[in-house]
Amino acid sequence: MAAAAVGLLLLAGCGGQVGAAAVVGAGSASSASIEAQRSALTSATTPSSGAGELLSADRATQAGQVAQDRTLVTYAIWHEQLRQAGTPVPLTEAEINSILADTATTDQITQLLLATPDTLRDRLTDTATLQRMVSDAVTAGTPVSGPSVDYELINVDSLEIALAARSRYTADPGSWATDLAAAGSDRGSSGSASAAGPGAALIPTGVYSAGVGDFIVVPAGNSTATIVRITAHSMSSAPLDVSTLQQAGPAVVNAIGAMLLNQTTGAAVPPVEVNPRFGVWDPAVAQVVPAPAQL
Repeated sequence: MAAAAVGLLLLAGCGGQVGAAAVVGAGSASSASIEAQRSALTSATTPSSGAGELLSADRATQAGQVAQDRTLVTYAIWHEQLRQAGTPVPLTEAEINSILADTATTDQITQLLLATPDTLRDRLTDTATLQRMVSDAVTAGTPVSGPSVDYELINVDSLEIALAARSRYTADPGSWATDLAAAGSDRGSSGSASAAGPGAALIPTGVYSAGVGDFIVVPAGNSTATIVRITAHSMSSAPLDVSTLQQAGPAVVNAIGAMLLNQTTGAAVPPVEVNPRFGVWDPAVAQVVPAPAQL
């Protein structure tokens, strides 16, 4: 009871000054550390726009920063999970120091994995560990379990439009079919995605946490957005697709590695609680994702 109370107190911090971003088993990641990382990273660039587009651009930039915070909290959780599970790092100390001494490599790690001077070493070792797990799974033909979704989508011109449309569809789901038909093949489509396959890049958006019939807004980098309606949800298990991994960036491979960590180590992976200001923890994809309608 006392331990649970401590966890709740940590999560109930005021604003960004007190409390934890996440409690991971016996450890935690502080909100202050996440804010320090954010301040050390290059601020998101707001697209140039006219006065009529400024609100949408600001909202898109804000959404991008919130998504970045969720990613930073996710990385902090993975680090704690790996540490507490005692997962060995597949690099020697000499190899780690050699990589960190290579400016080009550290610049790449910094840009691709949102590393800061204080987190660069952890990000390197965690990435090496998670990616070794993926590599070992490919070699062994180990199946990876993860959620899959079928979906329909409509692309719109701004995040503002997407958010307003989501509210309308939630209140009147029947209007979706009419708008999807009107969108045609230029702006509307349907498909399927698997978190452990070609759809792994969608993990941070929360589509795999959504229920059938839910509407998810996915911001795009150019201030546009996509509205996704989930039409089916299932769990699947299959060996990793090597060609997909070869085309994926390190963040996507890391995400699959974290799913493997949770799948293969079971009870050895500590439980996770996330401060609601950052989102919710989805154990099926081992990532912090947006709470329903959080944007």
